[in-house]
Amino acid sequence: MLHKRRTLRKEVGRVLLSAVLRGLVGPVRRTPFSCLPRLARRLAWLVRVLAPSRQRMARENMRRILGERYPGADFGRLAATATFNAVLTGLELLKLPAMRPEEVLSVTRIEGLEHLEGALAQGRGCLMLTAHFGAWELGGAALAARGIPMSVIGSFSSRAALLVNEAREAMGIEVIEADDLRGMLRALRRGRCLAILPDLSHLARNSVVVDFMGRPALTAVGVPLMAQRVGCPVVPGFSYREADGTCRVRLFPALELVTSEDPAEELRANAALFNRVIGERIFEAPEQWLWLHNRWKHYSGYEYWSEAGSEKSGL
Repeated sequence: MLHKRRTLRKEVGRVLLSAVLRGLVGPVRRTPFSCLPRLARRLAWLVRVLAPSRQRMARENMRRILGERYPGADFGRLAATATFNAVLTGLELLKLPAMRPEEVLSVTRIEGLEHLEGALAQGRGCLMLTAHFGAWELGGAALAARGIPMSVIGSFSSRAALLVNEAREAMGIEVIEADDLRGMLRALRRGRCLAILPDLSHLARNSVVVDFMGRPALTAVGVPLMAQRVGCPVVPGFSYREADGTCRVRLFPALELVTSEDPAEELRANAALFNRVIGERIFEAPEQWLWLHNRWKHYSGYEYWSEAGSEKSGL
């Protein structure tokens, strides 16, 4: 019965989200880009009022993960800022189809583009390791506007997801269905940059439990698996939201992946490496990450793997 109620609640949530997004499309595309933060503040307040449990979860996770690094921090304020950032990112995505490439470039700047261009020049495509951090949709659009052949993984399971995909495709970003592994491999073999965001909890067979910001977390291994199969470079890239309303895309040198004679051990080690890279960026600007998601869910039947060695953790 509890499972049925949760399923019903999720389905109602999807329907409501689709309706809200469809209703916002017209107003957002008529609104000047510089005015989107004002609208996002109002909508973020509404989200906080309607979903207080998410705010509580965000605050609690922040206390567990950030408490030692940021003693005395106002986690209520940080959670509210993270909510605002997520809402603003959604509005920017809806706005993108109404923006010309030069308009996108005028509100973004890219650092380290040579790292991505050098990786693509190898001719094997490139995986971009990124996260639901900062202005992630605007950052991807900025790279596409600069002529980078961008692909991204998306869902096709709801009207809201289709609306998101249409907005991405309007900027020249190819959207590949989440379970279409062959499509992802084809994109890499065509020399495209495939952006993957493995920072959310992912329940699937191709998942492992490895450390994420100091706590065990269920983590998808799609990124290291594709890197193994294709032999393509993995370039970290993150889109920081700046105080002046612009986006700064930071691209880093390609990662040196762990190699092992044991393929399973190699996947676990590289999943832990990717989590560490993402975690370092979040620690830099914690208010820009999507804390509203329950990243540290507990699942039975998984073995916790740490860089010091694997151990049974009771997950």
